[in-house]
Amino acid sequence: MIRWWESQRDNHLNILYSITVLGLGGLLWGLSFFLFLDGVNEYANLIGATWAIFLIGAIALSVAAPELFRYRNQLMILDEVLDLESRATINKRRKEAEEAATLLGAVHQGRLLAHYEKFNIRAGRAFAPTVHAHASEDSIISAWWNANQSTLSTMTGVDALSNPTVHRTVIVSAFTSIVLIIWNGLIGLVRMDVDGPRDRALDLGAWLNHNLGGDASSLTRETPGFDMVSILVLAFLLGIIYSTRPVDETQMPSEEE
Repeated sequence: MIRWWESQRDNHLNILYSITVLGLGGLLWGLSFFLFLDGVNEYANLIGATWAIFLIGAIALSVAAPELFRYRNQLMILDEVLDLESRATINKRRKEAEEAATLLGAVHQGRLLAHYEKFNIRAGRAFAPTVHAHASEDSIISAWWNANQSTLSTMTGVDALSNPTVHRTVIVSAFTSIVLIIWNGLIGLVRMDVDGPRDRALDLGAWLNHNLGGDASSLTRETPGFDMVSILVLAFLLGIIYSTRPVDETQMPSEEE
């Protein structure tokens, strides 16, 4: 296992991202199942599987999340050095940059070497002789999650949407809402009796009409099924998710011109 992990050094960051997201998903599912969905009474056949998902998710998150933060911190250090345009400043931060690139793998070492070549800086001994200078691109998921400029921020002109924390909050919030709407339509989130099963879907159209002062005979509907408002909201959220994709920064100057 250790040998395999070392052989995947270039993919460590993406693997840690995946394990952290899956672990967080398992943890949230377990909490939702036991605290909000009353799964002990309504879905007794899923209790064993849910406990397994919850425990595996909690263990995976506790192991992967600290490592992810460590790797992310090293990636931030490397990116800071790659943004420097002063040869003297680069040399001052050379040691920490090379340590970060070595931890992150040959791909990131290649990025640093390519930056060194611009300023005629010689690489340290920590770099393997097989590492070559090249400007690499992040994976699709990593580029999407870490985008500095998204289609949404560019189209709206809202600078706050370029903030990494806000950008990721939009992604997570939209994705969570999509899951809840689909769950509501397929399985149901509403119970008709106090001890009854959650097998009815909240009719968003009727609920909205009722809150605007209209007359609605029922705020729920049978499952599976989606009301028109739910479909429109789902389409809107999918559009939000799609609009969080990163903008090709190489095309931005030409577009501005």
